[in-house]
Amino acid sequence: MAEWVDIPGAIRVADPAGLLADCDINAVAASVQTYLNTWAFTWSEPCPGCQHIPPLVPAKRRKSVILDVDGLHHATHTPRRCRRRDCPERGFYLWCSFQVHGRKVLRWRSAVKALPSVILLTQRFGVTRRWYQQFSKRLVVQMASFWGEAKVHWQPGFRLSFNRFKLKLEDAWFKIRLLERYWQVQPHVHMSLSADKEHLIRQVGDAYDAFMMKIRKSQVTCSDKPLLGLVIDGHVKAGARRRCGVPSVSATLCQPLQAWSLTTCPRTPAYKHKFCPWHVRCLAAFDAEPTAVHSVSRAASLAQSGDDLLRVILSQRGAHAEKELSKLTRTENMLVQGYLTACHRAKSLQRVEPVIHDGTTLQELLDLQCQTHKQGDTGAKSHRAGGLLVACRSDGLIVHVQEYHGAESLSQRYAFIAHLKATHSSLQVLVHDDACHLRRFAHNRFAAASRKHTYT
Repeated sequence: MAEWVDIPGAIRVADPAGLLADCDINAVAASVQTYLNTWAFTWSEPCPGCQHIPPLVPAKRRKSVILDVDGLHHATHTPRRCRRRDCPERGFYLWCSFQVHGRKVLRWRSAVKALPSVILLTQRFGVTRRWYQQFSKRLVVQMASFWGEAKVHWQPGFRLSFNRFKLKLEDAWFKIRLLERYWQVQPHVHMSLSADKEHLIRQVGDAYDAFMMKIRKSQVTCSDKPLLGLVIDGHVKAGARRRCGVPSVSATLCQPLQAWSLTTCPRTPAYKHKFCPWHVRCLAAFDAEPTAVHSVSRAASLAQSGDDLLRVILSQRGAHAEKELSKLTRTENMLVQGYLTACHRAKSLQRVEPVIHDGTTLQELLDLQCQTHKQGDTGAKSHRAGGLLVACRSDGLIVHVQEYHGAESLSQRYAFIAHLKATHSSLQVLVHDDACHLRRFAHNRFAAASRKHTYT
């Protein structure tokens, strides 16, 4: 507003007698412009514990930066603090849109399920609702990026570096998006803003997937014709992101089949690390006790291995003991994960594949002459790759979406089809570019699918 209005001219109009000198007019104009460019925010709702308005704490006031569609704006962020003795949340600081527990935990506590005009995610940084809405549309229509958005708004001399500012924008957009997803599937929102994005996604992931599956099923059943056929395919670019990629350490359960599929680690690597924080800790535990794990190898065929895909042999006081994966303690699990991470780091395992297959799957691939299967290595960094499996109708309606890790393994695609068949019982035909291998894989496991536990 200060850029659109001639503030010195407006002051001269308000002073027809000319009592103010030019230096006084310029000083007042500078003060008014600073006030117009500075926003002030505080908690505007009653205390969640006692429903009284808590007093302000000016000593904790922070200078904040707000990103709007027209650029960065400076703001002051003043918290409130309830001091009533009978209040269960006495002593907690209430900032503009969140509550601080201790020093790091920031929990969203707004009772209204609607985005405010300004969304402050920390004490010093926030974005406006119109920037979030505009940038969300540009992500879809104009294929915008966080790097390009940071390049537009970042200014030399800003207290954050360019890379840190880009990460701030990315973190803000994803957390606001997750907050909207929380409102869709949870009646009461207690979202921790200080948690990492993957932890927040895991909290709401299963409920949101079930919610979206229900919506997609209702869209399909709205039509008069039953769902008879679908087209399924993988999309690498849509699911491109940084992954830890330690092979054969993450198990995904397919509920319709009660089947486990081992994949590469899907977590995001830690800052300045190739591995995720969990595997960094596991690697440190294994380096401290490298003789605790004797070997971890591929199990026998599916019929012989029973419930486990990996054969784990631990060393305890000089003796070797084989244990099942499901019966490992937390310490033993960390050592096994650290062993696999160390092998991946040293590349000491021959032909480390994105997915550990049973012997039956490997023989099936050898029996076919086309050699066009997508199982196994797809490049130098296939263990860090991944994407999305998408099923859609002929009219373009997306029926189901699921993320895969590593290569488009047969077991992950088989579990994807099982979800489709469990949701849409009328489904009869699937069109896929690797249908020959997938059909044989599914046919060979059709008899075993009736067992209580089927592992693929």
